[in-house]
Amino acid sequence: MAAWRSRGELPATLRVDFGRAYGPNGEPLLWLPDIMAGAVSAARGDKNPQFLAPLRRVVTEHVIELA
Repeated sequence: MAAWRSRGELPATLRVDFGRAYGPNGEPLLWLPDIMAGAVSAARGDKNPQFLAPLRRVVTEHVIELA
């Protein structure tokens, strides 16, 4: 985060915080984005679509090319 801010890729006004999935103040649904990211990553990088296949009817991918 600090590197992105120093290069001007993140504005100083953008607040970044981290949540916890467990514990008394935890957010139990934080594991959902991790599962989705893992399924998409496996399908794209490892060419292993078995984890993303069951989710295809509810997933829309938007590919953004970074220069």
